Amino acid sequence: MHLSVDERRRPLTAAEITRIAGALGDDVVGLEATPLVGGLDTATYRLDVRLSDGATKRLVLHQYRGWDLARATDRVSREHRLLDAIGPLFRWAPRTLLSDPNGELLGDPATVLTYLPGTPTPPPQVASGPTRAKWIDEFARPLVALHTIARDRLPSDCRVDEPDGGLEGIAGEVHNDELSRALLGALRRTRPSETVSRSLLHHDYWYGNTLWSGDSLTGVIDWISARIGDPQKDVALARCDLAVTLDLRASAEFVDQYRRLGGGTGAFAYWDLLWALMGYRWIDEWIAGYAELGLSGLSLAEGRARIVAFAESALRAAPRS
Repeated sequence: MHLSVDERRRPLTAAEITRIAGALGDDVVGLEATPLVGGLDTATYRLDVRLSDGATKRLVLHQYRGWDLARATDRVSREHRLLDAIGPLFRWAPRTLLSDPNGELLGDPATVLTYLPGTPTPPPQVASGPTRAKWIDEFARPLVALHTIARDRLPSDCRVDEPDGGLEGIAGEVHNDELSRALLGALRRTRPSETVSRSLLHHDYWYGNTLWSGDSLTGVIDWISARIGDPQKDVALARCDLAVTLDLRASAEFVDQYRRLGGGTGAFAYWDLLWALMGYRWIDEWIAGYAELGLSGLSLAEGRARIVAFAESALRAAPRS
């Protein structure tokens, strides 16, 4: 479900603002809602709240506008339980303050979270140097920490990834061209490891779901896709994203830093192929999302060339039989 920019940035009505304020507590005497950029799947707002004692606070509202109700209800409920569980263990995650999985407040499922400082910041567009290395280090650290959270600390109903990442469902959505067919063939030959140690995945870890203040990563957002699975799947998405937003070398630099910081050393060849297939299919949407979140200099033609280069690299690394 991808909302248009206009759908995501629609101002909340006075009635909606009144209902949110009431749900947040009797001490709320004022509330302003400002649409935020980013997020193709939800309408997101910054809430500036005034309290009766004169204090102010800032929160974030996610509204699952236009979603299938059952799916959105499930995602909101699971996210609430997951954030409650990992909050004491993972300093980059927001906390849930209000969860409305049935859409009783605004007509669509919604959640109100604590506000984390910072904004999504693309990788510095430099070929080398300490600024680039610092950004990649900061980007790798939360993923290492996430993958070390013990599974017995997670909710019992935490979503579990399909062993092959849902390959056949994805296959029904991709292009029927030479590169897509090559990637699908390699995926079916390669198959992921069935003995890998599984952990919590963010499952949508790219710079648009991270927040930065200066050169420090301050938050990780958008947890509705989180699940238990092969941690190298998260690594591969980060690699794929860096190959498009920076360059192919950055993919290897990220893995090196992830492992230096204590991340697992499992194989990511299968997952590189999978994300390459998906990135190639959705590259137009990816480029639009990048532009909205500060990477306006990346043309569609260059973005397509970079995802093709990543896909070809993944194919070269895949088993031949």
